Amino acid sequence: MGPSGAGKTTLLSALFGDKDLAQGTVHLRGEPLFRNKRRSSRRRHVASEMGYVRQRDIFIEALTVKETLLFTARLRMPEASNAEVAARVAAVVHDMGLQQTLDTTIGSTMRRGISGGELKRVNIAAELLGMPKVL
Repeated sequence: MGPSGAGKTTLLSALFGDKDLAQGTVHLRGEPLFRNKRRSSRRRHVASEMGYVRQRDIFIEALTVKETLLFTARLRMPEASNAEVAARVAAVVHDMGLQQTLDTTIGSTMRRGISGGELKRVNIAAELLGMPKVL
């Protein structure tokens, strides 16, 4: 928490590997998190450890909440069966209180969909599907 312009997003972007560090290193469990990795591979490297709920949502506006979460779960859980994916989505939907929104489209500024608060909860739910150790 902090005022606008304090560097909150910059800090998270550096920790997540989206921004190059001017100096220093990021360590996780005493080990350098990024060892001479290109930016594109940094995100994959930390995705199993950390989840990052971005300020801007990147969902497909025409999909329902259920379709969005199932799609995201399949990407985050490639080895899981359809039953395991469905069970994980159901658990996260319950935890995030999204049961009433499952059949509603994500929407956009031009197309009515879920509310802003529901959209943020869907964003958090999408990150939780990957079972990150840090969110």
